[in-house]
This record gives sequence, structure tokens and C-alpha cells, in this order.
Amino acid sequence: DKDAWRAAVRPLHPDVLAAVKWGLGRPDPAPGRELAVAVAWLWHLEGDGPHGLRLLRRAAELGGAERTALQARVLAAEALVADTAELAPTGYATAGAAVRLAEEVGDGATARLAGTIAAIGEIGRDVGAARATALRLHADAVDAGDAFVSDATDVLVGTIDVLRDQHAGAAGRL
Repeated sequence: DKDAWRAAVRPLHPDVLAAVKWGLGRPDPAPGRELAVAVAWLWHLEGDGPHGLRLLRRAAELGGAERTALQARVLAAEALVADTAELAPTGYATAGAAVRLAEEVGDGATARLAGTIAAIGEIGRDVGAARATALRLHADAVDAGDAFVSDATDVLVGTIDVLRDQHAGAAGRL
């Protein structure tokens, strides 16, 4: 129950921010970086994205040039939060970097999520390419049993079909 979860977590938000800040300031910031990734959906959904986005960008900086699954997850989380926290999201390029890194380190789940975010950004440049990317991600998600990305890409393809006045296809997806 997403609404019940959000209602229960909302009062804890200041503590979550403090915990992430504290974790990122430790000699070993990896646990703080993991926590920042874990609460990215909270920042994405609850409208406190600017604070979360700053912390995720700090978490990415702390990872530097490391080529790890954690860094890929941090970049994907940054892209997710940027999608709702910025008026002109810069996270789509970050999502692309997360896809490349996640694929390099063999983290398919992160690659699929980041790919979905990147496909959203692709809509403004090439709607056909965005649709093709979403369809590929959908097939990958179905094969992997990734219900979230499967559903998200169905919605994305359906939305693109609406934009292209292909309502019959959109109805089936949506």
C-alpha cells in the first residue's frame, strides 16, 4: 500500500535526510551511499527531491570514477530523483551513464530501471527511438521477471502511442 507507506514514512523524512548526510560524511561513505539509493523513491515521490538530489549527487561524487554496482545504483537513483526535482531535468544523461555502468558490472536490474528513465528523456529528441528502447526494455524485464520495469515500460509505450495518436495500441498497454 504505497499511500500507507508514504504516510508512515513522511514524519521520518528529516531523520532520513540527517542519516544520509551523516553516512556520507563518514570515513567509509559506502553505507551512506547505499542509504541514499534506498530512499531515492521517497525523494522522488514526496516532493523533497532537491534535498535528496543534492545528497545523491554528493554520493555520486564520493564514488568518483569507481566502476561498481553501487556507483551504478547511485547514478540511477540520481536520475530518478532529478526527473521530478528539476524543472529541466539533467538526470537523463546520468541515467545513460548508469545504464552503461550497470551493464558493465552485470547489474541488469539497475540497467533496466536507468534505461527506462533514459527512454523518458529520449521522448523529446526522438519519440520513435524512445518507443523502441521502451519495447526492448519491456522484453528484457519480462524475461528477467522484473515486474516494475515491465509495468513502467508498458505505461511508457502506451503514453508514446497516445502522443502518436495510436490509441488502440495505447489502450492495450495502459
